[in-house]
Amino acid sequence: MRVCSTGFSGNARECASTLSIATAWMLCATVITASTGDAQTNRFEALKQKLPETQQAALAFLLENMPEGDRETLSPDLLAEHIQYATLARDTFPWAKEIPDAIFLNEVLPYANLDERRDAWRKSFFERFSKTVDGCQTAGEAAIKLNTSIYDELNVHYSRERSKACMSPLESMEERKASCSGLSILLVSACRAVGIPARVVGTPVWVEGGGNHTWVEIWDGGWHSIGAAESKALNRTWFARQASQQIADNPRHAIYAASFQKTGIHFPLVWAPTNTSVSAINVTTNYASTTLELIDGDAIDKALAEHRLADLLMQLEKTDMLIQTNELSRITEKVWAKYVEEITADTQRQAEQEAKVITYDGKTMRYAYTVVGEKPATGYALYIALHGGGEAPTGLNDSQWQHMQTYYLNGVTNGIYLAARGVTDNWNLHWREQSFACYDRLIENMIAFGQVDPNRVYLMGFSAGGDALYQIPARMPDRWAASAMSAGHPNGVPPDNYANLGFLIQVGENDKAHKRNTVAAEYGVRIRKLQEEHPGLYAHATYIHARCFHNFADHGEKGSLQRVYTDPAAWQEKGTNAPTERIDCHSIRWLDQYVRHPLPRKLIWDCTTRATRRGDKHPGFWPTTEKDNLHYWIGTDRYDKDTPLEAERIVIDVDADTKQINVLEIGNFVRLYLHPLMFAPGQEIMVQVNGKVLKATPTPSLRMLVQSVLDRGDPNYCFPASLTLSRNPEGTWALSSSSPPKTALLQRKR
Repeated sequence: MRVCSTGFSGNARECASTLSIATAWMLCATVITASTGDAQTNRFEALKQKLPETQQAALAFLLENMPEGDRETLSPDLLAEHIQYATLARDTFPWAKEIPDAIFLNEVLPYANLDERRDAWRKSFFERFSKTVDGCQTAGEAAIKLNTSIYDELNVHYSRERSKACMSPLESMEERKASCSGLSILLVSACRAVGIPARVVGTPVWVEGGGNHTWVEIWDGGWHSIGAAESKALNRTWFARQASQQIADNPRHAIYAASFQKTGIHFPLVWAPTNTSVSAINVTTNYASTTLELIDGDAIDKALAEHRLADLLMQLEKTDMLIQTNELSRITEKVWAKYVEEITADTQRQAEQEAKVITYDGKTMRYAYTVVGEKPATGYALYIALHGGGEAPTGLNDSQWQHMQTYYLNGVTNGIYLAARGVTDNWNLHWREQSFACYDRLIENMIAFGQVDPNRVYLMGFSAGGDALYQIPARMPDRWAASAMSAGHPNGVPPDNYANLGFLIQVGENDKAHKRNTVAAEYGVRIRKLQEEHPGLYAHATYIHARCFHNFADHGEKGSLQRVYTDPAAWQEKGTNAPTERIDCHSIRWLDQYVRHPLPRKLIWDCTTRATRRGDKHPGFWPTTEKDNLHYWIGTDRYDKDTPLEAERIVIDVDADTKQINVLEIGNFVRLYLHPLMFAPGQEIMVQVNGKVLKATPTPSLRMLVQSVLDRGDPNYCFPASLTLSRNPEGTWALSSSSPPKTALLQRKR
């Protein structure tokens, strides 16, 4: 890549900004008093008199650009030490002698990077790391030497358990742990101590999803990227592909280099979003191009044989493998088979299946199941039944669970009937925050161990279990083919997310406690209106059992018919004068008519109704550290209950003829996961949003395939490619591929 004299090519604004520093500091030397005020200048007047003439410009630069908080609290002695040893480093190391003044002032001299604690680290680092870089001939060689040695030498390593996100070098050394920001600050400081220009670089959010990331750039005739504690060569980072997808004019997805000199742009401190005291340069365009090596297809078989999928995913983050379309089916089958092999060999999951117990974040779900009949070719149907009880003693809830273990069983002709125990003894014992992760895990295990058909997974429940039947399908609808609610209460959850699953409501006509009867009827009316607005969606039925109270027959023998009101609006209007029908009301026999469509053409997603699926609270619970907030084949940023939603509602449909994706409602962001059954691999994808058609051609990627298999644990959700649709603050929409560039394809030897 061609570079200008002070940085990457193609970034004239950065070059101009950097060059302007040299002019700025010459003027600063004569106007310190005017720019800082007499009171603050007096604190540093003695230091000014003490420093030699050759260091006056350095002091002027620091005083002119330091944050106001530093101006009020920083010790003159600390400044003196930083100036003295920065100047000494410039005179000592061969690469430092060639540094332009502007680069030296902004990327060697400063005592801080972001908003970390201000410490006197430079003298000790100069003395310590001078030995480390002894014999190195270039700044790049010295930076790599530091990056591959200082973390073990100082015993500082990445950890989520550090006390805070942004720590000074000495704080990281005290705790012996740091975030990616802390590791980067440590490397930048070590580099600056030995005269290597270095700066912290980062992005608030990857376009592909996930949180922020921070890394380092060092200057050796131009700026080069390096992953703190990771890279063994310049410009060879695991995030090169992700960085190439970032969007320069979108503050959420831009890449910023921290600058001590004031620039008018602030570095986004995600841990302190209101702090705008750290200046920055937008360097996104420096990362706009990246290349990948052509990899032979036989490498897939070798990689799968030698690595666990989670470990392979980490390797693929560094160097991805692109899949040729004629190999996609074979490779997908192999990745899924590898996943099942790993799940069934996992000792923790084996223990869960044997004990029939799943624990997440301190809450335990017990379950019992019965297998009925021979396994069909596509796998067993799975019926998950939830018991009543709720706000009651443990013994009563246990007895309710035992009762549920046979309650609906007579309706199963061929499948696995499973009764799950609520994770607490509270009224919402089936839909606590921890419950959703347990359902996900349970279904994943039953697919792998129990040979369950993921397209025939059903949910049913009575009373407190019926309460959960309103909640669970609304929060994770893509797991279920259909659900059957009996004698429960919705507790305010909207029905919008039931669009692509069957939903049965059953309630006793005289079940007046908590107004279950009238609320259920109102809910049935709401779903019917949604069905009228969206033909083909919201399959449902409402059965109001005539003359029944809280208990009624939703599990009778085959041929047993119940008298029910099937028109909730008519029952609301006419009461007992409304027409009734004699119907087989067994929940399972109603559920059996539905099969899940995992890739529906139309999606309606109320994003405010979402489930916690992250594994952060329970290390090792998921193969990956966290799951996306997912809905069938779309997703938003990874779930964080403290993060505002990008959109409250997303509505998308796919034109059956043109395959164009039409985005009808959206906030600022959505990720589209592309499956070969919906979109031919390698085809140009058209997305229409706000009257504008955007186009992109994603390439199947092994990284994306492995990530989706680990995240979903479902053979129907093996996605080899994805696209990201995002809107910047100015309202401009951008469609970007989450797959690497199309030039490198994975091929098999012929």
